[in-house]
Amino acid sequence: MIVLNVGHVKKAFAGEVVLEDVTLVVRQREKVALVGQNGSGKSTLLKIIAGKLAADAGTIAVRKEVKVGYLPQEAQFATDNTLYDEMEMVFHDVLDTEARLRELEQEMGRPEVYNCPDLLSQKMREYSSLTHFFEQQEGFQIKAKINSVLLGLGFSQDQYTQRVATMSGGEKTRVLLARLLLQAPDLLLMDEPTNHLDVQAIQWLESYLKDYPGAVLIVSHDRFFLDETVSRVYDLVNGRCQEYEGNYSDFMTTKQTQLLIQQANWQAQQKELERLERSWKQTLAWAHQARSHKLKVKADNIKRRLDRIQRIDRPQLDPERIRLELEANRRSGKEVLTVTGLSKSFPGRQLFSNVSLQVRLGDKVAIVGPNGIGKSTLLRIIMGLIEADGGEVKIGANVSIAYYDQQHLQLDPDKTCFQEIMDTKRMTNLEARNLLAQFMFLGDDVFKTIGQLSGGEKSRLQLAKLTITDANLVILDEPTNHLDIPSTEVLERSLSDFNGTVIFISHDRYFINQVATKVAELTPQGIKLYEGNYDVYLEEKAREEAQRLALAEAAKASQPTKVSAPTPLTQESSTKQLQRQITELEEVIADLETKIEELEQQLMDPQTLQDPDQLAEISREHKASHEELDLLYQRWEDLTEQLA
Repeated sequence: MIVLNVGHVKKAFAGEVVLEDVTLVVRQREKVALVGQNGSGKSTLLKIIAGKLAADAGTIAVRKEVKVGYLPQEAQFATDNTLYDEMEMVFHDVLDTEARLRELEQEMGRPEVYNCPDLLSQKMREYSSLTHFFEQQEGFQIKAKINSVLLGLGFSQDQYTQRVATMSGGEKTRVLLARLLLQAPDLLLMDEPTNHLDVQAIQWLESYLKDYPGAVLIVSHDRFFLDETVSRVYDLVNGRCQEYEGNYSDFMTTKQTQLLIQQANWQAQQKELERLERSWKQTLAWAHQARSHKLKVKADNIKRRLDRIQRIDRPQLDPERIRLELEANRRSGKEVLTVTGLSKSFPGRQLFSNVSLQVRLGDKVAIVGPNGIGKSTLLRIIMGLIEADGGEVKIGANVSIAYYDQQHLQLDPDKTCFQEIMDTKRMTNLEARNLLAQFMFLGDDVFKTIGQLSGGEKSRLQLAKLTITDANLVILDEPTNHLDIPSTEVLERSLSDFNGTVIFISHDRYFINQVATKVAELTPQGIKLYEGNYDVYLEEKAREEAQRLALAEAAKASQPTKVSAPTPLTQESSTKQLQRQITELEEVIADLETKIEELEQQLMDPQTLQDPDQLAEISREHKASHEELDLLYQRWEDLTEQLA
């Protein structure tokens, strides 16, 4: 069943056509990617589908009963709610129903109610109706759903009481994503959903979307993410969409094959056109020379044949890309960077301690770890932008550093692109304009102020500055966040070929795989270094976990059999044990929910209604069961937090 049908949509801004003739469909439960270069109109199209922007022409047909949810790249929140309150707002009607059910239970236990058959009957009818609605909306699962989504997206339980208004832009976008997932719209539109997620949260989102009951249309530059989630791809090129079956890798393989075939067909047609053109000109010349009507007719026939041929557009084998070349003009010493015993905390929060790291000439080091662990803070300490609480950072001999800041704080919003480049390095006007052109700043674009630029344009400008710093140590904080896939691929190759040293943070697993020679995992207790790329890192982590579980099982088996006090659950560190406890607890919760349903049936039984004492007793038991259920859910939340 088709839930979205986009037909011949057109959109232009200030006379510049962005969407020429876009047609696409999304079916029920389907996961579809929308890809294309920066500026191709992907975000514009999502806004039009979401009703945030009007198309100049064309139709957007959403099935009547379909609810649509939209995640923009950057969320704006005007709320004073806490994080958890904001999630509960999704279920406000169900939670209001639950509160009313508790009130009714209290009311039905009062003598003035159960001694009045008409009033009691009225209360019971309301109770029955509300109970049916509550169960239909899976009211007993609300807390579990909220916890699952918040923890999955990288929020800690400490943040549950934090005001959304005090959160960063990236955190607010995650809040909106969490709300959308809990709302579970029939059609979910997502614009770069992985931008503010760490690797663990991205993997959780991949798993969540695989089982998501609705349809999803995704714009993303994360190739791993698209490979794991989508089954169809629309490629937006020159204002039109081309459809491809399969995930992103399938799309790239098919597209490359098609382009090669189109190139061969174009070349063959060019040869035929050239042959006919020569034949026509030669025949026409002979006709004039010989004054031959017969040859003139033949020449006219050739010309008509030429005019009837439908020209094949020359395929664009290589999309327009930035041109990025990094070269260290001066060789650094072998020991590029030595970090010893660094620690950092903020009021009420310890980020990390005992961080030590040795970086040598030629290393390409990826720093990984969950959001909030302090990865960006570590880079800022290395750069000398903030101070550590303890420890030492030692820069090696002849090391010159270039720094890419994901917040673009090193760019002056009041300067033009041209001024920013000219102030970075002395060069002629022509050299500056040529450099900017390599990063797709053409014509009057060079005179835009930085404050007017999009996130992608600021990223390209920062990369342009990197190329003229002559640094031999490049430090990058999430450089791919606003880059399209072709630009990311250029950056991958440039960093891989760079003859200096690289330290970078990224949540793009494909990017890490292509660039990293080492992976440094940051934890609150320090850094552990792994030789190799991200795939090797995952293999080592899996091996460590297997060894840890094996040692735990061996230690358990070697203990003498005796009856002893059980170890408190909160002190069990084994992932396997935690998972087992959670499973057992979920079974207890399910049994208790069944008991509550049975009690509610008894409360509606006519025989119960005629026995005030029994009604009061069942009401008390029903209330106690609900209180016990709340405690069990709290225990479930604690265990899932430990597991996360």
